[in-house]
Amino acid sequence: MRKLTENELSLFLGKDFLHGTNDCYSLIREFYRVAFGIELTNYARPDFWWNAGLDLYNEFFPREGFRPVEIARPNELKYGDAILMAIKSPMPCHAAVYIGEGKILHHFYGRKSSIELYKSLWYNTT
Repeated sequence: MRKLTENELSLFLGKDFLHGTNDCYSLIREFYRVAFGIELTNYARPDFWWNAGLDLYNEFFPREGFRPVEIARPNELKYGDAILMAIKSPMPCHAAVYIGEGKILHHFYGRKSSIELYKSLWYNTT
């Protein structure tokens, strides 16, 4: 594992959203490849899968070696932790990577990829 520099992180930013190709999961896949040398499987994910009763993160993340970790406070997160969020959905439909200093790297539906503080909507839907 290595912590990416600001310059390396900037390569992940400002990308247009295209579900299944350039989305939150593809951003996590690329981050894990660059930062940790880990190749995550590129699972098919139909648009709005969470509205069709599919629970893709909980189904596929364990296959990739992820395991749930309960935290009491955001300051317990570690660099590279994947964070799952259920935004207007009964199951996780969005994911981000914790990059330290209270910030997440993510690509929210319909927006450009970005780094934001892990608070408000992101924290409250985790």
